[in-house]
Amino acid sequence: MEHKVSIRVAGVVLSILVLGLVSCGGEPGRLTGTVTGAEDGQPVAGAEILVFALEKVKGVTSVDAYQKTNTVHREVTDAQGTFSVSLPPARYVVEVRIQGVRVTSRLVEVQAGQTLTADFQIVPPSP
Repeated sequence: MEHKVSIRVAGVVLSILVLGLVSCGGEPGRLTGTVTGAEDGQPVAGAEILVFALEKVKGVTSVDAYQKTNTVHREVTDAQGTFSVSLPPARYVVEVRIQGVRVTSRLVEVQAGQTLTADFQIVPPSP
């Protein structure tokens, strides 16, 4: 009898822990993409990908207003211009930079357990 009770209790505790992880965004999502040149369609190797967290602006109630916060992740595209980042579920701003100059950005929303593709076509800054 004691074993049945302790197994049931352990099962309930495990269920609560799993549900807590899922509801807190415990399972990450993935953001992938390719950076190519807008003029020639060629992959852009070495482009810097910066992912910024967003937080809701306090005091604004009429619209969903967000502001960029700290950098969550930094990645550099490979020789094929691709990148891949594992992130907790949330909204982010993704910036693409070439030689430290921001050339484009986009708002994305990463979902738990899903892969989001965000491709960028860029015009590199003039030297």
